[in-house]
Amino acid sequence: MRKICFIIDFLTGGGAQRLVATLAGEMAGRGIETHIITLFDVCKYRLDDAIQYHALSGSPENRWTRRGLAARLEQLMASLEQDAPFDLVVTNLARSCEISKMAGLKGVYHCINNSPANHIRQTHRGLLKSIWRRAKLRRLYDRQHLIAVSQGVARDLQNDLGIHPASISVIYNGFDFEEIGRLSEAPVQEAGAMHPFVLYVGHFKRPKRPDLVLEAFALARLPHNLVFLGKDSPRKRSRLKRRAKKLGVADRVIFAGWHENAYAWMRRADLLVFCSDSEGFGRVIVEGLAVGTPVVSTDCPSGPAEILTGSLRRWLVPVGDPAALADAIRLAIESPPQLDRSAVEPFSIERIVDRYLQLTPRQALIPDSGMTGSA
Repeated sequence: MRKICFIIDFLTGGGAQRLVATLAGEMAGRGIETHIITLFDVCKYRLDDAIQYHALSGSPENRWTRRGLAARLEQLMASLEQDAPFDLVVTNLARSCEISKMAGLKGVYHCINNSPANHIRQTHRGLLKSIWRRAKLRRLYDRQHLIAVSQGVARDLQNDLGIHPASISVIYNGFDFEEIGRLSEAPVQEAGAMHPFVLYVGHFKRPKRPDLVLEAFALARLPHNLVFLGKDSPRKRSRLKRRAKKLGVADRVIFAGWHENAYAWMRRADLLVFCSDSEGFGRVIVEGLAVGTPVVSTDCPSGPAEILTGSLRRWLVPVGDPAALADAIRLAIESPPQLDRSAVEPFSIERIVDRYLQLTPRQALIPDSGMTGSA
């Protein structure tokens, strides 16, 4: 493949955004003409100079209509394909998928980065709302070419939501381990002052279950601190602080806020705890293992069981079980597993990009080679 395009809402936060930036960087480094199109001009990642970046609009606050964005996308794609068509076009996130379909783009792969059915189940908005959202996802992804970031997501799309894709490929998230290793060595004075500590990295959203790691930490009775690293809100933080006080561990629970370089914190932690009720993949698990830090995780759908394989399966615990999580935390601290590169090698960006380049080229997905009309 010589010319590739990624389409995504924006490039800030989130696993999907980081994946696109990492994939595009590796592809551009191989001499492939690589484009990223965002719906909104919000980019917090340092992109390779060889990547051609395009934004359809200035800001989400500009309130562009979906049809307006689709019209701009159609015009931009026509301009970019004047000399040669793209060999591969991949959308990420549901809104970008919807906009690309409205723009009439054909032969597009849609990457699914989470478990839509699990998200619907955990969103308490009533039966009718749930039925409507399931029907919308079926309309969006039926007869489309899909990429699922885990086997669990692929099963979820087909078995739970009843989606019938034109094709579905499972391609895991890719990681630049050299870059992660370099960043993990950066000095972090704050982390040194908190040592020894157990680390939680992520949002404070309910499905991520920060409350569960707090309860398990209290039950484990370790001479460690518990550090929460990630974005939160004053309300959610206050709720966790009250819970920590009630559990008698408030003096050892630290809310360090969001840090751009989480890898440096991971490297200095004695243990990383991942305790979601559901996931699409579980990037934090791979990142923790990559810097040599043991990881304990809930065996949630989907992702963790596909990462913690072989001898590492012992560090998977049932979802929502603080006692089992506490036992695993205590054991991992007392007898940490021996980690080596083989645990994360399947997720190296080099291997993952190879998988993308093996996908059926766009022209072959369009029998008449036409580039216009509905997807």
